[in-house]
Amino acid sequence: MQRTRSKLFLSAACLLVSASSFSQVSITGSLTDKSTKEPIPNVKIRVKGTGVGAYSDFEGTYSIKAASNDSLIFSSIEYGVKVVGVAGRTQIDLTLTPLVQQVDGVVVTALGIKREEKALGYSVTTISGDDIRKTNQTNIANSLNGIVAGVNVTNSSGTAGAGSRVVLRGYASLTGNNEALYVIDGVKVNNDTYGLGGEKSTESVSNSNRGIDINPEDIESMSILKGGAATALYGIDGANGVILITTKKGKAMGKGTVYANAGSSITISQVNKLPELQSKYSQGTSWYSADGITPEYYNPESGWLTSWGPSVDELTYDNSVANPYDANGSIILRPNTSDAPINTYDNLKDFFRTGITAKNNFTVGGGNQMATYRLSVSDVRESGVVPLNTFKRTNVSFASGLNFFDKKMSISTSINYINSGGRRIQQGSNLSGIMLGLLRTPVSFDNSNGLDKPWNEPDSYEFEDGSQRNYRGGGGYDNPFWSVAKNPYNDRVNRIIGNVQASYEFSKWAILGVNIGMDRYGDRRTQSYAIGSRAFPNGKIVEQFINVAQTDAYLTLSGGEYLDENNTFDLRYTVGLNAFTYSSDDLYTVGNGFGFNGFDNLANASTINSTKVLNKYKSASMFASVDLGYRSLLYLTLTGRQDYDSRFMVPGKEFKAKDIGFGYPSVSTSFVFSELINKNKKNSKLDIAKLRVSWAQVAKAPSSFYATSTVYSTSAVQDGWTNGYSFPYQSISSFLLGNVQGNTGLVPEKSNEIETGVSLSFFKRRLTMDVAYYYRKTTDAILPAAISPTTGFTDAILNSGELHTNGIDIALGGVIVKKKAVIWRVGTTFTKYKTIVDKLANGLDQLFIAGFTGTGIYHIPGEEFGQIYGGDYARLDDGTVVIDDDPTSPNYGYPLANPELKVIGNPNPDFILGINNSFDVKRFSFSFLFDMKVGGQMWNGTEGALTFFGMSGLTEDRDAPGTTSTVIDGVYGHYDTQGNLVVSGGDNTTEVGLNEDWYTGNGGGFGSVASPFVQDASTYRLRNVSVSYSIPLKAAKHVKDLSVFLTGNNLLLFTPYTGIDPETSLTGGSSNGQGLDYFNMPNTRSLTFGINIKL
Repeated sequence: MQRTRSKLFLSAACLLVSASSFSQVSITGSLTDKSTKEPIPNVKIRVKGTGVGAYSDFEGTYSIKAASNDSLIFSSIEYGVKVVGVAGRTQIDLTLTPLVQQVDGVVVTALGIKREEKALGYSVTTISGDDIRKTNQTNIANSLNGIVAGVNVTNSSGTAGAGSRVVLRGYASLTGNNEALYVIDGVKVNNDTYGLGGEKSTESVSNSNRGIDINPEDIESMSILKGGAATALYGIDGANGVILITTKKGKAMGKGTVYANAGSSITISQVNKLPELQSKYSQGTSWYSADGITPEYYNPESGWLTSWGPSVDELTYDNSVANPYDANGSIILRPNTSDAPINTYDNLKDFFRTGITAKNNFTVGGGNQMATYRLSVSDVRESGVVPLNTFKRTNVSFASGLNFFDKKMSISTSINYINSGGRRIQQGSNLSGIMLGLLRTPVSFDNSNGLDKPWNEPDSYEFEDGSQRNYRGGGGYDNPFWSVAKNPYNDRVNRIIGNVQASYEFSKWAILGVNIGMDRYGDRRTQSYAIGSRAFPNGKIVEQFINVAQTDAYLTLSGGEYLDENNTFDLRYTVGLNAFTYSSDDLYTVGNGFGFNGFDNLANASTINSTKVLNKYKSASMFASVDLGYRSLLYLTLTGRQDYDSRFMVPGKEFKAKDIGFGYPSVSTSFVFSELINKNKKNSKLDIAKLRVSWAQVAKAPSSFYATSTVYSTSAVQDGWTNGYSFPYQSISSFLLGNVQGNTGLVPEKSNEIETGVSLSFFKRRLTMDVAYYYRKTTDAILPAAISPTTGFTDAILNSGELHTNGIDIALGGVIVKKKAVIWRVGTTFTKYKTIVDKLANGLDQLFIAGFTGTGIYHIPGEEFGQIYGGDYARLDDGTVVIDDDPTSPNYGYPLANPELKVIGNPNPDFILGINNSFDVKRFSFSFLFDMKVGGQMWNGTEGALTFFGMSGLTEDRDAPGTTSTVIDGVYGHYDTQGNLVVSGGDNTTEVGLNEDWYTGNGGGFGSVASPFVQDASTYRLRNVSVSYSIPLKAAKHVKDLSVFLTGNNLLLFTPYTGIDPETSLTGGSSNGQGLDYFNMPNTRSLTFGINIKL
């Protein structure tokens, strides 16, 4: 009996122990990021071998039931997979290392979708907001220079508020927009550059691109989507690549906790490069002297335009004769060597001043696991290097987020108000342009009239009767100080960018999302010219009101996860709808001829004419994306988008959706072969090795909103001498049918792109490399083609152009030193691409893009995009110049001019290289970026014009009239009566003079030959240097960090180009016509000191 009791007791004990081992207990814990110490939300936790699961909440905590001998699987895209045994514990806290620190990272792709970098079959580059802010650029486009492979940034000038453009991987359109699309928090925003003169303008002012309104302080990160496969989900709008900006949001800081950041900086800037001018010869000429040889001085009252007069050493002042243009007296020839020579003036360097920019920003935010908020205020006030040139920008942004139903539902909002604008200055080929009048002024004339602040003192540029004081007696070109003071261009933009996002997670396989964004701004501009201004002597005022509104709305359904608990297969998808609307309203009013001086207002204009341009379009789209993954080894992504765009509608034609609908597919794959290499290795030096291949088709709409129609315009009568007449006239309206015939069968430009690349990472990301090769072919390119005038039109819109681009991007990164107190990182980017124009239209051999009649930028079949086209000397096939062999010709011994225009230069760089170094030494951080653009040419039309005017540095070593000293390299020859080039003899031996006659003829920029002024525009520059120090704050309880910084931009520049910094643009950053310098505004270098505080 006793034995029986013992057996029963033993059996009961075993059952109790067994039951306890399988009983479910509640396990809680928290998940924390190893680097940031921040909580990790949305990590999936599963009990291995069961269907039991849970997710970490917003504060990184979780709760799940499991047996003591179970294992928990923690998994997320950002942190990978980790398996942990319960081992009887009821609390399991983990610190997880993000994949970006292990082998690969998570990036934001099209439509804001987050994906593992190794899963991408195309190229995406991500830049942190800190890297952008470190460059201290007002315009965020300029912060991309040298740090992203495949990117080419052009700054229109160094003036305050100047625009910039970003081109990714070359050009996809012959005449349309080639700039990257800006997307903020998932919705498209406007980046237009509106100019008074249009794309081909070579005058007016340097307008801002609207990307300048974006506050760098609000940027969390920026993803650059470069390939067609990366941007295919954006359809027509994404054909040029996408700059995807994610803005900062509020942070959960715990109950009642608020964080605050503030920063302030001062920037000083100076002109970084100016043309070399001669400083030896005065205003005048030898043409009308008694002997036709001796140079004579011409005073300002003569109105003479050039500086081919006598040496300033031969001139003195006669103070017995009053001179209204010079307080020193009248200028005469020095009768005695004992008389002091006249003063010489460096009008160019004395004109520019030190620019000052003040930036201040303040941010406050906070929240908890249910709600977050962030408020940011920023103010930028810039006074440029050109007197009275200013730019101001104020940003006020607010972002909030809410979470409901255990984080299954989220709502976020963001709104940004911007007020920007300033006072801009005339430039370029413009009688009121600053550089045109400034560089042509002789050294014998003082534009400032000896005054300290001539832009604020009318005596420098104006006589008592209101007439202009300039070196040409009031004619010719405006005194630069007159132009800055009396020809102001003021603009003011009020803009609101905002969006609302909401999502609800029904399950991991069904997440419903909506994102609605809007971008609206009004741009008010006023340009006036005072009576006496050379461009408009009777005075003129232009008032322009531009209103732009666009909305962008998305409805998406997405989901997906691993299909099995071993994470063998991964499936994710996104399907959605997109609706986009755009409208612009441009009211342009011109008042000509002021009734009296000093009141530049439409009410004072003798004639007023207005035009109003309305542009509108809508698009509706549907899209889908499917991502498949296998064992973290092989990934496949398929996308498709169907657009319906109103710009392809034909008025009067029966509407059919298929007529305006176009589809664009893409496919990309990624093979992570390091998974095979490392399969049986525990401590492999290879982190990741990935091969990727993609193909995509993208498209572009016409740059004209109504290209399918032949439009009417208001009639006007011009005679070339007066202001002419515009209708309505005497209460009569009149309209003319346009001279460009629309195309009722117009289709989008289509680009097919293939990209292949490889990504490698070694030694826990101590060494990284990414190489991409791509080929893009564009067909059906839209362009205006000349047609027979007998049709009633001069041009027709055709889908007839073709072009292709092939290129390579390389990005290298390395951590050279990584110790406890010292980290040294190096990053290198290499960009090389070539865009070839394959075809224009039948019978069209060239297409004008921008510039002048004699020298401009043209598309030429078989040549690279946008070639410099103009006059050249007669040459043999090997480039040898042919010298005129006719002794009876005044051109004897000088080069012959080729009567036919030709390609004389290529503005596209051979390659772009950026080398970035950063050092972290305890509390110090130091970085510098050196970049180079090698190859590419620019037409130095400024120097060409200045040789004619006798002001170029080339003309200082001039020959006296009637003397010879130079034998020009070449061979003798001539053109026969049939126009054929004939080489008649050997090498040229004839001495000629490089004098006034030569430089005002084909030796100067106003002759028929432009090729001598096409120069190598390669640049080698120290782009950015930054030093910061974090100040120890042991006693400050409420201050988390206090740091000071010093930043320099463009501190060093080396270039063979003899003009201003060639990284500028006459026609503006948005133009396809680059490579022209004709009295462009100079660029700047700058130094910034600032302080940041975090509370």
